[in-house]
Amino acid sequence: MAAQTTTKTTKADFELFKREVHKWINRFSLGDHFLHIRHRNLDGVVGNLYYSYKDRRATITLSTTINRTDKVEVSELVKKTAFHEVTELLLIRLNCLAGDRTFDPTELDAETHSIIARLENYLRPESE
Repeated sequence: MAAQTTTKTTKADFELFKREVHKWINRFSLGDHFLHIRHRNLDGVVGNLYYSYKDRRATITLSTTINRTDKVEVSELVKKTAFHEVTELLLIRLNCLAGDRTFDPTELDAETHSIIARLENYLRPESE
């Protein structure tokens, strides 16, 4: 098992995160959501999305502390996290609607993240 490294994200990392979030918000035409971007400690994850279906409010957060087991540069992880969270926003209404039906929410969430991973690999080249 690879050694785990704990890294603090900086203000510069957060500025990069915000730029990347806005870039993907624009590319996916998600400007119809009220968006708030935060830099706060999240236990065990690099980023997350909170969404209010009724208000169309989204809060996307980058963690101030990240635990890594790989050698990926923090800037690349920040970019990938911004893309992941915005892509989750792209799919969140589908996720909410499907959750009201007879789907198992755990399976639906797993499938949503599977689609996100596929889009990350297809749409976001490593050199960007």
